[in-house]
Amino acid sequence: MVKSRKATTQAPEPSPKLVDISEEEQWRLVNETGILKKAIPTANVATVEEDTPLAEEIFGAVALIIPFSFLLLLFDMCVFPSIC
Repeated sequence: MVKSRKATTQAPEPSPKLVDISEEEQWRLVNETGILKKAIPTANVATVEEDTPLAEEIFGAVALIIPFSFLLLLFDMCVFPSIC
């Protein structure tokens, strides 16, 4: 005979409660930690971008054209084997 089990349900644990702190107390804590006095690094630092020379542009183009040309030729040979 099968014994029926009683379902055991546990009450969910209460979530941590937020503490209400007055605005004056918040400002006092901010001032004591000195967080506002630290230098904030700026991401908008003016950087001078140098133009790439023509030789580097040509090299980059050739470095992409040669492998893709080979793959296109290989694809044509595999799809239409009667060509070769």
